[in-house]
Amino acid sequence: MITSLLELQFLSCESVGQVLVVKPAAEPRSFSDESKQHEYNFVMRMIGLNGGWGLLIDLSDCEMLDSVTVGILIQLSREVVRFGGRTVMCGASSAIRETLARLMLLEPEHRVFAWRQFTTAVCAMAELQSSSAD
Repeated sequence: MITSLLELQFLSCESVGQVLVVKPAAEPRSFSDESKQHEYNFVMRMIGLNGGWGLLIDLSDCEMLDSVTVGILIQLSREVVRFGGRTVMCGASSAIRETLARLMLLEPEHRVFAWRQFTTAVCAMAELQSSSAD
């Protein structure tokens, strides 16, 4: 069952079973930090209310990620993991994957976060749903 939670401006969110699908806007830099913070807080509340969800970050529409958006994706992912869920990413261009890898070089070892990468949302969803059946 697919449920659209809220069509936000910066983040599009929907639940598919026990998976929360988060899709940043194509050009995240065009949104104010305040609007990003508001939507981030909304998604964090959803994760807290539904602990144990998987998180699928779909970057198929993103052309580029700014540092605030990367920070938001990391924090959302850490929150899902804290509640016992798993997180994956799909649709990231090679430039975005390279940027994320470079940014992680700046993090202390205990704070490094890496997403399992998938080409399509279908493959990523299959991975999350198969792991929840374990």
